[in-house]
Amino acid sequence: MPKIIDHEKRKQDILRKALSLFAREGYAQSSLSLLAEKCEISRPTLYLYFKDKDDIFRYALKNFTDDMFDKYKTIASKGEKRTAEILVRIYIDIIDKCGANRDFLICLSDFMRHEKNQGKNYDDLVRRRTIKLEYMLIRLLTEAVRKGELRDLPIRSLVGQFFHMVQAFMFQLILGSDCNRDEEISFFKDWVDNLLA
Repeated sequence: MPKIIDHEKRKQDILRKALSLFAREGYAQSSLSLLAEKCEISRPTLYLYFKDKDDIFRYALKNFTDDMFDKYKTIASKGEKRTAEILVRIYIDIIDKCGANRDFLICLSDFMRHEKNQGKNYDDLVRRRTIKLEYMLIRLLTEAVRKGELRDLPIRSLVGQFFHMVQAFMFQLILGSDCNRDEEISFFKDWVDNLLA
């Protein structure tokens, strides 16, 4: 009887091992042959799932961001909490997801640096993956200002600050700095408190 293979599970397993390998060895130093060896599969089998290292990173980025937007849209649309609480909940979820996916962040940073050195720019790819969250935050904050929950401040600037705080936390993770999750959350809550009307 032929063995039944769960292809999505195998793809996720390959992705996890690829990110671990790339985080340890670096993007440029890692090869698909080495990855196939780590996954205990042949290179032709690996090519059934990913055509090259770029494909692995595109899938990893999509995998990392897809469920986040739907989850945050649901949180924001329920309307049962104040905007400040929603912002804090989203921020905590993002930094927790980043903390749980440190290898991915290291790989993404290394990949983007490598590609930039090769004359390629993947900033637009990352931007396209975060644009839904940006627009959702703009709508959320605009509505909160209209309701009088938040002070009337430049909305796009606030959204930019939100992303900068997330990026600063990610940067600390990538560098292996001592990230104190509770301090980061406390700092973010102080920022949100300053927005209240």
